[in-house]
Amino acid sequence: MTDLSRRALAAAPLAGLALAAGAESQASIPVSYDWAVSRHLAAVQARDIEALSRTLTSRDELILILPNGVMTRTKADYLAFHRDWFAAPTWRIEFEELWTQTTLGVGQTLFRTRYYDQHADGSPYETSAYLTLTFRREGTDWRLWHDQNTRIAAA
Repeated sequence: MTDLSRRALAAAPLAGLALAAGAESQASIPVSYDWAVSRHLAAVQARDIEALSRTLTSRDELILILPNGVMTRTKADYLAFHRDWFAAPTWRIEFEELWTQTTLGVGQTLFRTRYYDQHADGSPYETSAYLTLTFRREGTDWRLWHDQNTRIAAA
C-alpha cells in the first residue's frame, strides 16, 4: 500500500463524519421567519400553488378570512380558493409590510395590500386591504395557519 493510499484511508472516516455532520446540521437549521413569509408572498405573486402549499401548516385546520367576510377552516379549502384565484390571469397584488411580531413559536405580519384587477367589462379596478398572516413554527420551519383580509374602504 502506498503512502498516499494510507493517508486517503485514514482520512476517509473523518471525511464521512464531516459529511454526515454537515447533512445533519443542514437539515436542522431553522428557517427564518422573514424567509418563510417571503417564500409565501412570492408563491402568491407567482401564482404557484405547489410552492404555496409548501408554506402551509401540515395540519388540516387553516383559517382563511376573505375581505367579504367569508371564512374557510381547512387547508383543502384554502388551496381550492387559491387554485381558482391563481387561474385568473388579470390580477396582480402588492404587499407593504406594516408590522411584524414573532415569539419562539408564533409569528404575525400585517401588510397593506394593493390589489389590481379588471371588472367583467374589462375596466380596471383597485382595492386595498389589511392582510394579517400568522405562522406557527413546525419543527425547523414556519408554516401559515391563519390568513385574514380586511378591505380598506375607498377614500
